[in-house]
Amino acid sequence: MVNSKYISSTPHSIEFRDVMDWIAAIDAWDYCDGSLLAILILEEDIPTKLKPIIADIFSGVRVQKKKAASFLKISPRERMYIAQSISINLGLIDVFKTVKMASGESLLEWQSDRNGIEPIESKRWLEKEARQVKEIAAKDLGVSIETIENLLRDFRYKLDNYPNV
Repeated sequence: MVNSKYISSTPHSIEFRDVMDWIAAIDAWDYCDGSLLAILILEEDIPTKLKPIIADIFSGVRVQKKKAASFLKISPRERMYIAQSISINLGLIDVFKTVKMASGESLLEWQSDRNGIEPIESKRWLEKEARQVKEIAAKDLGVSIETIENLLRDFRYKLDNYPNV
């Protein structure tokens, strides 16, 4: 299991993105909305790594989270797509904070030198931007920041445990 923070930081992130519609559909099914899964099953081949999950759904081994579904503040159909978008944005911010250039200098240090400010100021600005991504998402969706953080936690769990979503 990889302890990834954002979608771009996991070794199977490309594969995960390729099957994102299936992951979103399975998550929606878990929260009592099987419409996305029904459409995908009719229109596409089930990805090999996700066949055991689909089999568990059909056999009744995997059960829906009916009680949890009643407390959702974000539509089951949209949960994973929203989480993916937020994760991509936060991942880009994280890359700016951590990536090293060919010279060995971090991008954060290079940008700070270019702007004539201390690297810690650039880091604080990026951290503020990350908070704003969550705040804007929460405001636009009419939910709390805690709801956004819980959604991101669920998404990270799926990333870390793929293909066992």
